[in-house]
Amino acid sequence: MNKKGFSLVELLGVLVILGILSATTILAYSKYKNKAINQSYETMLKDAASAAENYFLDNVNEENVNIETLVNFNYLSKTIDPKNKNSNCTGKVSKTIEENNNKLDKIIFKVEIQCTNKKLCKIFPDGTTC
Repeated sequence: MNKKGFSLVELLGVLVILGILSATTILAYSKYKNKAINQSYETMLKDAASAAENYFLDNVNEENVNIETLVNFNYLSKTIDPKNKNSNCTGKVSKTIEENNNKLDKIIFKVEIQCTNKKLCKIFPDGTTC
């Protein structure tokens, strides 16, 4: 370094280091954001299954319910798309009953949700993907 300031090589070195740090930060943030969005979708599926279970307790003879119905009757809060905050997700929940001879019957919920650019489907209580 001379007495009048930094040399061009020193300034370029600093710029390269700052570029690497900012690129690393942007990639880490993007990964974190995508993970949070996917967790929001998973939570939405679980909430819909839980809301449908309560709905089917009150409406025993029904086998299917739309997400919109769950929202309208206050079983579920609005299903806002985590990736596109300006739109709601739609879908349905289907109920099937597995009969066991000597045990309690098992109720299975198939949750299908369609968001702006993502289609989700899970079977509860197992949590397996459709």
